[in-house]
Amino acid sequence: MFLTNTNGNARADILNLMRAATTLHPSVIRPGVEIDGRFSHRLGALAAANGIAPGKVHDAEADVDAMLGLCRLVREGAPELWSTFLRFSSKASVVDFVRDEDAFAYFDFFGSPRIMHVLTRVGTSPNDANAHYCLDLSCDIDALRKLDDAALAEALKAKRIAGAGLDVFEGEPKLNPDYAKLTNVVLTPHIGSASRATRMTMCRTAAANMTAVLEGRNPPNPVN
Repeated sequence: MFLTNTNGNARADILNLMRAATTLHPSVIRPGVEIDGRFSHRLGALAAANGIAPGKVHDAEADVDAMLGLCRLVREGAPELWSTFLRFSSKASVVDFVRDEDAFAYFDFFGSPRIMHVLTRVGTSPNDANAHYCLDLSCDIDALRKLDDAALAEALKAKRIAGAGLDVFEGEPKLNPDYAKLTNVVLTPHIGSASRATRMTMCRTAAANMTAVLEGRNPPNPVN
């Protein structure tokens, strides 16, 4: 029998809960330790490190008992984390959170050092409503602004920058050929202002400046 996300049920990854618990609440859940001394989130190692008899390896009933035991430790020792875990077992709740919060933290568990990213949502993929584009607020925005086309293309190629959407380029209408070889960049032909509302505002602004000059007043938007 499988519990699915139908009929009001939900599902979530206990492994991610354990990763969060060992990182944020190490006094509640201790990571497992392998023979070579490495920390581990393997179920048997986790259970043994936290005083739960792991039972037979890969035995379905024993694995469920071990997971329940670990979950009870989190529920009792870190109730806020447990409440958050239950809340985000619903995909709709995750989407609402990402959409409605001005900023939120995302923990990158893999790699070293492990990093907490402070993100803000900037948009949604036109091809996948579940894919949300976010800006890492901890990055140096000024440093990104100073990158020329060659440096940006190299950073995208090396995946130091995950992706980019570009509308303006050096030496237009020429295009740095390296951009065309990348799959993590979206290019548009300098049409960022091409919306009805923006173009109407541009027309009104130009008209207001011309009217001011003809009437002997200072234009509201001088360029000098």
